[in-house]
Amino acid sequence: MATKPLRVIVCEGKDDLAAFRALLLVEEAKKKGGAPGPGQRVERYETDRVEITLEARVGKSMLVELALAAAAGTAGVRPDMILVSFDPDLDPQAREFAFFERGVESGKQGRLGRNDAGQRTLRINNRDVVLLPAPWRSRGPSFAGLPDEHSIERILIEGLLASHPDADPIAGWATDATTKLHALVRDKGHERAFRIWTAAVDPDSESFVARLFQKHETKGRCLDAVRATPAAEALAVLLEG
Repeated sequence: MATKPLRVIVCEGKDDLAAFRALLLVEEAKKKGGAPGPGQRVERYETDRVEITLEARVGKSMLVELALAAAAGTAGVRPDMILVSFDPDLDPQAREFAFFERGVESGKQGRLGRNDAGQRTLRINNRDVVLLPAPWRSRGPSFAGLPDEHSIERILIEGLLASHPDADPIAGWATDATTKLHALVRDKGHERAFRIWTAAVDPDSESFVARLFQKHETKGRCLDAVRATPAAEALAVLLEG
């Protein structure tokens, strides 16, 4: 029997991991092995077509290191595609992946290029691995007058807004609290706003993002929000490519 292609998803944090886990389950991917141990953020899935390793570390700066390690592979375990999930923040769309390109160049390990299909590639150990940038870039309006920064938190706020209409007291309170906080602390507005939603919607949860995809009230809307992103489009390529 032919071996399934190995695909890798690298994320900059546990929130991305929770979102991709939910997307994979929607795509009927089956989880391999048991639950990860404390502090472990590596999970494995498979579909009828591919095997997928999903890995997260804290911080955008770790993504190049994770992708290079995955691309280098081990004996008999070498992926042909790597999806790189990240928050574009305030970077313009044309330059949102520049942080990764700079990291590869400064590390002097691997070489970036394009294949005949126009896809980005990473050449390492005499192999070309397809790179799939997967930004959490929103197509919807911002929230509470925040800057046009793009992040997984902003995407999930859109899902929460759809779950809690504007007339809902929670949405009104979250908007007011965010506006007042942003007047004091102006950076990372959507991340801070998302923590405000956490306090309002599920104050006892230590893994709020994972719970959003489990709670009946928010599951559908939040899945709709993440499925409308370039990150989900990149995942579709990874699953079918």
